[in-house]
Amino acid sequence: MAQHFSALADVNRLRILQCLSHGARTVSELCSELELSQPNVSAHLSVLRGAGFVVGTRRGKNMVYTLTDTTATSLCELVCGSIRQRQKRLRTLFEETALSQSRMNTISENPKGGR
Repeated sequence: MAQHFSALADVNRLRILQCLSHGARTVSELCSELELSQPNVSAHLSVLRGAGFVVGTRRGKNMVYTLTDTTATSLCELVCGSIRQRQKRLRTLFEETALSQSRMNTISENPKGGR
């Protein structure tokens, strides 16, 4: 289990999984889409393959990679959704705090209500 989660602990591996969730890709296609070098993409694919998230199939001189199942992308979507909700709550809290601070500053500058 730890190997599975450690394989998901790199942003570029998550990006690769996201690309593959839209269909099979060659290493060259992944390099172009993600603007990463071929050795970098190959190293990440090796980790993902070792964890069982992707499988490579030879087509002529190219290796074509596909997801073994969509569980990893579903997990990523779930976690990302949770993070987005938390960020939204924190943003709202920050905005409310800033507004309260602004009101307190106005009151302290005009203690008698501006008279």
